[in-house]
Amino acid sequence: MRILTIFLLYLSNANFCIAQAFYTLPPGFDFDLRTLYYDSTSKELFAGGPLQKLFDSTGNGLPVNYVAKWSNNSWSSIDGGFSGHTFVLIKHNTNIMAGGVCGKLDSTGISYANYLTQYNGAVWSNFDSLIPNSAVYGMLSHGNDIYIGGSFTQISGTPAVCLAKYNGTTLTIFPGFSTNDNVTSLIFYNNTLFAGGNFLGTGTPSDFAFWDSSNFTWQQVGTGFSGAFSGVNDLKIFQNKLYVCGLMH
Repeated sequence: MRILTIFLLYLSNANFCIAQAFYTLPPGFDFDLRTLYYDSTSKELFAGGPLQKLFDSTGNGLPVNYVAKWSNNSWSSIDGGFSGHTFVLIKHNTNIMAGGVCGKLDSTGISYANYLTQYNGAVWSNFDSLIPNSAVYGMLSHGNDIYIGGSFTQISGTPAVCLAKYNGTTLTIFPGFSTNDNVTSLIFYNNTLFAGGNFLGTGTPSDFAFWDSSNFTWQQVGTGFSGAFSGVNDLKIFQNKLYVCGLMH
C-alpha cells in the first residue's frame, strides 16, 4: 500500500512569497499557524492556530491568544484573542469568521462564542446564536449561505452531525456522517459541493465526497480514500481543476 502526502505550502513563521522569494513578517510566533485569510477590503492578513504570543527570545512576546492580524506592517492581537486553537478563518458577508476550539471569556470567566465566532472589525461575538457542541474545522461562504464543518453533533441543540448550512435564518442539515467523523474542508466546484476530511459514515464515501442534491446523498469521488490515518486537509481550485491535499491511501 502506498501513502501519498502532498504539501502544497507550509508556513511556520508567517512568511510570504513573491516571485519565488520569501519575506518574513517579523517577529513571527511562538507556535505554528493552521490557517490564513487575507481580507482584500481591509488589506489585513488574519492568522490562526496554536500560536499564543509573538516570538521573543525571552519568551515575553505580545500575547495574541490563537489569532492575530497583520496590518500596517506589524502583528497585533484581535480583541484579546481566544481561549483555544483556531483552525479556520474565512470572510462571510462583511465579517471575519473563526472556527476551531476557540471561545471567548467574559468578565466573570464564563465562556461564550464557543467553536464558532465572528469579528466585525472591533470585537468577536456569537454568530447568530449558533453554537456547535464541538470543534469547527472547515467553513465555506457561498452567496448568502455559510457551510460549517467539523466534529460536532449538534448546533444550538439541533442535531447536526459534522456539517450544516446556514442562510441567515434556517439551519440545513446534511445526512450521512457519523459521530466519529470530521469534516475539515469544503468547496464548490462546477456548481457542486465537495467535502473532505476523515469520515466513513453510513452512505458516505471515505474522506472525499460530493453532494448529490438531486438524490439528497453523498457520492464517492473516484475510488475515494481509506485507512485509519487517511484524511483530506484542504481543497483548492487552480486553473479550473480541483486539487486535494492530505494524507491519502
